[in-house]
Amino acid sequence: MKSKKNNSQQFIKFNELEKKIKKLFTIDMKGRYNARDIKKKLGIDNNVDSIEACLDQLLLSGFLVLVAGGQKFKFNRNVETIHLTEQKKDPVKKKKEESGSRGLCTGIFDPIRSGAAYVVCDDGRLDQDIYIPASRVLNALKGDQVQIKWHRKGNGRPEGEVLEIVKRARELYTGTLFINAQFSFVRTDDPQMPFDILIQKKSSIQAQNEDRVIVKITEWPDAYQGSHPYGIITHSLGKAGSLDIEMKSILIKYGFDISFPASVVEEANQISSYISEEEISKRRDFRQINTCTIDPDTAKDFDDALSFQILENGTWEIGVHIADVSHYVPYQSELDKNAQRSTTSVYLVDRVAAMLPETLSNGLCSLNPQEDKLTFSAVFIFDPIEMNVIDSWYGKTVIHSNRRFTYEEVQEIIEGKEDEWSVDINRLNQVAQKLKKERLKKGAFNFESQEIKFKLDAEGNPVSTFVKERKDAHMLVEDFMLLANRKVAEQIQLHWKNTQQRIPFVYRIHDAPNMEKVEDFLSFARYLGYPVKLKDESQIPKVLNKLMDESHGKKEEHVLQQMAIRTMAKAAYSTENIGHYGLAFSDYVHFTSPIRRYADVLIHRIFFDYLQKIPTKYKAEKLEELCKHISKKERHAMEAERESTKLMQAALLGKQLRATFNAVVVSIQEYGIFVEMIENHCEGLVRYESMYDLFEPAENKYFIRSSTRTIKLGEQVKVQIVKTDLELRQIDLRLIQ
Repeated sequence: MKSKKNNSQQFIKFNELEKKIKKLFTIDMKGRYNARDIKKKLGIDNNVDSIEACLDQLLLSGFLVLVAGGQKFKFNRNVETIHLTEQKKDPVKKKKEESGSRGLCTGIFDPIRSGAAYVVCDDGRLDQDIYIPASRVLNALKGDQVQIKWHRKGNGRPEGEVLEIVKRARELYTGTLFINAQFSFVRTDDPQMPFDILIQKKSSIQAQNEDRVIVKITEWPDAYQGSHPYGIITHSLGKAGSLDIEMKSILIKYGFDISFPASVVEEANQISSYISEEEISKRRDFRQINTCTIDPDTAKDFDDALSFQILENGTWEIGVHIADVSHYVPYQSELDKNAQRSTTSVYLVDRVAAMLPETLSNGLCSLNPQEDKLTFSAVFIFDPIEMNVIDSWYGKTVIHSNRRFTYEEVQEIIEGKEDEWSVDINRLNQVAQKLKKERLKKGAFNFESQEIKFKLDAEGNPVSTFVKERKDAHMLVEDFMLLANRKVAEQIQLHWKNTQQRIPFVYRIHDAPNMEKVEDFLSFARYLGYPVKLKDESQIPKVLNKLMDESHGKKEEHVLQQMAIRTMAKAAYSTENIGHYGLAFSDYVHFTSPIRRYADVLIHRIFFDYLQKIPTKYKAEKLEELCKHISKKERHAMEAERESTKLMQAALLGKQLRATFNAVVVSIQEYGIFVEMIENHCEGLVRYESMYDLFEPAENKYFIRSSTRTIKLGEQVKVQIVKTDLELRQIDLRLIQ
């Protein structure tokens, strides 16, 4: 018996459908929807194809634009400025030109093992990646921006050829130098680089045969006359094998420098540390108010501080004071250009590749104790009973930190240790707890991946691992930083609402997760015995938070955490504000870490212009380009940090060959399973051929099975270390019965 159709749904004619979709996007200007989302949102009975046809028309008219890699649509805020000639253009003809049977486009080159590649067009007009046969890739490499010519094959799939390399993703590589009588060349470490690099004689760096070196590509010859690029050696790292060389190789691989250019260092050294009375007179003076920093015990740069005082009317004033980096890094200076290029500090296991030279990061800008420091502050007045924000102030300040706390010291005070700061610290913690409670109530996620740390000996070699604990002291600082970031964003949104004047701004955005991924994850949780149900999208945070609470302390906890995180969209930077889904904030920016993040420097400059009531020097188009660059470099930094962890894990276990460990299965692949060893938190690969029985993976990758045993994700197994490889950052294991 067929179920009855929902009487509330209806079929709408095309013209009426277009009006309803326009109204939906106009009311919800931050909304990002595909055809299925709209069908559900409007409660209509039209099929997805008819809705997609309507969306295509609105796209061609300029009313909508594509986002999320061409998968969703959003309102085009610049719709009023679209040229009339473009609006009058025949939409059928325009569609054929832009997404028809052939054309030109630029995009990012992504090779596959066969030598062929795929390219995603930058404009997002095509719904498919363009396939590039191996014979037509020119000499493009992974991540390069390329121009391609493409056409549709008989099966409808787009295929093309690379016409030009628009921009190289990398120009620096690490590798091994080989010298012979006729010429020298470098064989790079990067498996994605298929060419040896011929070394030009003008290289001034002296290096020996088989030294590890850094090489800069200076010339790419015509691909049809010879594929090998030419380069010069910029650094000699010495003989291979040391952790120091491997760490430097990781930085170079992901596009980060291992030292600052001389011009940047010189400019930094010329900045005076003297703070004049004239400069102080322009700022609000907090030097007489109790102020402290709270950071890890290993921290050298302090970019945030908290102040606390009770005002005459009994309200609590809490200041969030952030290092005024933009005061010391002028727009378009050498320091600024270099910071804009790197965009972030990179935190490897044994070192920090800082965004700014040490003179600034650990000196002038750092909010060191017992020193007057220039800051940019967000100051909040709290009702001491309800602990709500009742007023706020933003501006340039000068502070004097009375005390430098570690997280451990603050945690001891929270847990009852007597200290001259006990009253203030506990009041700050009370407010932070209230802020966190409100955030979770509004739908913020309350889970994150565990962070593995290493204990190193005097030579920098790993001796053991531990999991970094997050206690109330960490959350105290985090919640005040979240508050400042949110409130700064709200100020700009409020200005736009009140004046209809839009200020170009850099938002920290986080999209809603893909529902199919969420359902797949919940299906796995049910497989493990958790009876989770999801009625609609609005319940995702509540359901996932409850699941994480129920799995806490159980062997499958880490697997569930990792899989839950993988269902989430990646956070990024954009001038288009869609809110931050994971934090449940409709408006959010990064304001609180300008020593290590360039996005925060941009926010400081633009926000100060706003407070001064002067137009910002940044244009929206240029700012959006910067956002994409910063987001890309952030991903590279995260990949570098993960790789440095894998390197240290391989180094740690290289001394323990044939040792056995209990481990938990964390991932199942076609070629083997990844496990995390319980004792040391190191992750390794067990290939199927090294198992004691003929195991095969299930189609859903939830378990592997042989004739004698089934092993599920999250299950405990015993493994033995077979081999470690520093260069591959790999630990090979054997499954023991």
